[in-house]
Amino acid sequence: MRTHIAAVNQSDWLAGILAGQPGRVAGALAARHAEEEERDGQRAANVSLLDHIERYRGRIRNDADDDELKAWADQYARAVCEGIANAQGDDYMLDYAIGHQVCTGASIEPPRPVNVDDADEMIGCIARMRCKYWWRRKIRVAFGRRVEQSARALGFVHKRRDLYISADGWKRWTDRQNANAATLADSVAVCDNGVEMTLAEVAAVGVSNPAIRRAELMTRIRGLEESANRLGDRALFVTWTVPPELHAAHASGEAGDGKHITPREGQAWLRKQWAKARAKFARAGVEVYGLRVAEPHHDGTPHWHLLLFVNGQSLPMLEQTLIHYVLDGDTRPKRIRHGYDHTRIDPAKGSATGYVAKYVAKSIDSFAVDVASSREADGGRVALDIDPQEAANRVRAWASTWGIRQFQFIGAPPVGPWRELRRLEPITAYAMERAPALRQVERLRLAADSGDWCGYVEQMGGPCTPRDEQPAKLAYLADAGTGRYGDPVKRVYVEAYGRVIWTRSHTWEIEYKPKGDNHADVDGCCGGVGNAGVRAGGAYRPISLEPKARAQPVKRAPLGPAIGLDRIAAPLVGNAALVNAGAKRPPWTRENNCTPGSGNGHETRDRIVTGSRRARLDQPDYERQGHRPSDRRHIRGAGGYQRPPITH
Repeated sequence: MRTHIAAVNQSDWLAGILAGQPGRVAGALAARHAEEEERDGQRAANVSLLDHIERYRGRIRNDADDDELKAWADQYARAVCEGIANAQGDDYMLDYAIGHQVCTGASIEPPRPVNVDDADEMIGCIARMRCKYWWRRKIRVAFGRRVEQSARALGFVHKRRDLYISADGWKRWTDRQNANAATLADSVAVCDNGVEMTLAEVAAVGVSNPAIRRAELMTRIRGLEESANRLGDRALFVTWTVPPELHAAHASGEAGDGKHITPREGQAWLRKQWAKARAKFARAGVEVYGLRVAEPHHDGTPHWHLLLFVNGQSLPMLEQTLIHYVLDGDTRPKRIRHGYDHTRIDPAKGSATGYVAKYVAKSIDSFAVDVASSREADGGRVALDIDPQEAANRVRAWASTWGIRQFQFIGAPPVGPWRELRRLEPITAYAMERAPALRQVERLRLAADSGDWCGYVEQMGGPCTPRDEQPAKLAYLADAGTGRYGDPVKRVYVEAYGRVIWTRSHTWEIEYKPKGDNHADVDGCCGGVGNAGVRAGGAYRPISLEPKARAQPVKRAPLGPAIGLDRIAAPLVGNAALVNAGAKRPPWTRENNCTPGSGNGHETRDRIVTGSRRARLDQPDYERQGHRPSDRRHIRGAGGYQRPPITH
């Protein structure tokens, strides 16, 4: 009788423990429990099952869908709002503490101000913790990583089952991509000159487009190689892998020692070892530059491919240093064999860019990638039974899920000034005669506009030039009003050779097409802080936001000599002339990826392919432009700090 009762209780207990797990996760746990029970006994199997359940338990069920995640986000945002409403006194430190406590209880990292004594930063953090949309982003990330790691621990992610990311993680990513695409298609950017386009059209001509992203990366890699050739530097292609203790699964599908180690932890280990190597290079005075590509193994564990350029005399030291830090004292033959690999690139046999081109394409859009030729870092072929495009998308899903940066340039100048300078019209000879310093600006602009990354690198001082010694940099001016959370919206410009160069001559507002109640309450619990545009008339659903007050323009702080349109008169050239003449558009790497500008003064309401997409070299003087002041009406009033109204 007792045996029968014990069996029933064990069965009920097992069913209760597995409740709330996704279907195939529950099945995998039940199958593993049965195997361990037969091998090690019931008690050991129960302990193992409980260990997995407790390790990946959260407040939200592991089989929750996106609607449930939204409901939880709304609940947490409401808890912060109600806690602040019930608090005694108007102390923003108290309000922040209330939100911080709710975030901690939900295992969500709270927003942290750089300076706790800055009231503006503190209240921006409070506004985030009161907003359901901020909570939705945070909960989706935390939930996705928790359940994805649970799937990796159960052996779902490897080359014989789900490549790079589990089937559930893949579905979550594709669903979010589809939802984001729908949102972009339903959102319209309206320029102050009347030009309109959907955000989907804007994204299609920027680096959000995988093909454009790949083209820009390849342009920059090729330019670095040309710079190295001119300097006489040698190229080294290196592969770094993490120790086997950090791998979740073996090639056979058997669970690895690192089944509970996340890809982010593996990435952190690689970054730590690279920091040690970089410090040694700095101590030795060795300048190293190039590109780092982070890729997943079949089980989602990251590894790196590095294309590095260095002086030929320092090449042996570079190799020895990289071997030393990636092996980290490990003397096991298998680790030595698979942990590190390098190839000295002989320019007579092929370009350095060719070595890395495949890895870039595999991680973005699979352009010209033959899956059968793909290999792991250890030289073994990757047996992929999926389409190359899906394999590339799975890499992107993996990087998105775990927040891993796929590409990072080393020792190269920043790409921000390059992109901004490509927005400009050519500087006229008349302007350069009046301001000789503009000749240097024009050379830099011309290198960027023509897609000459090598020339751009040389104009910026060459590889490994410190940022403060580079002649051009991005800077920001907080003069464009405030965002959803009360933070000042900053306008970007370029400082080059002592000149202030305004590259963005227009302001834009985002408007939403009516679609259910997706955008019926943009602010959530933000208390009316927002910066969304409201379309007059019946074309779009009005957004219930309090309009911002405009103040009289104020004189900006001096930023150096400014360049104005009244002093430079450049003729219309570039895209508009090509389109109007019916000519074929040049490839993106030879064109400026920016929004429509004022061109020759004849504006058009056509789509992005019409009209000049370049800005003038500068704006009219700032004092003649209207602007939004920093809107802090919910922060400071007659009585000091004032809480924003609570809205649900």
